[in-house]
Amino acid sequence: LKRYKFDNALCERVKKIIDLHMIIMKDTKNINAVNARRLLSRFTEEEVDGEVDLPGALFVLQIADTLAKGFSYDDRVKSIEDFRNETYKEKALGNPVREKDLKINGDDLINMGIEEGIAIGLIKKHLIEWVIKDPERNEFDVLTEEARKFYEEEIVAGNGAE
Repeated sequence: LKRYKFDNALCERVKKIIDLHMIIMKDTKNINAVNARRLLSRFTEEEVDGEVDLPGALFVLQIADTLAKGFSYDDRVKSIEDFRNETYKEKALGNPVREKDLKINGDDLINMGIEEGIAIGLIKKHLIEWVIKDPERNEFDVLTEEARKFYEEEIVAGNGAE
């Protein structure tokens, strides 16, 4: 695309949907709200709500790829459409899917006594995945308790935060 002088933003969007399309294909076998929120978490707000709907483009690519492989418009395409519908339902609900959606931030973690640095990032990464699994957990007190627990058990104890 760059050779044909397409702008960098378009090249990045195309690269992103190509990179994600095989990863997301496996999620269509397990369609649920958590996987839909995980998909949305892979995109920026602008990519979801901007002039180009990248998750929508991703689903179009998946359907085209499935049909190009000679499969009929069967359960495979239906599962992609079901996953698309679940994803848009989750988008409409506005559940937290990005670290900035958390009701706790780095300053709050520092005020809890956690040192500035990599620990903050690891905790926030853990918290958003934890909240993606259950959006009702996105309450300051609940997040504070989980952050402290994760910090003590995974970071201070050295169990490898993953």
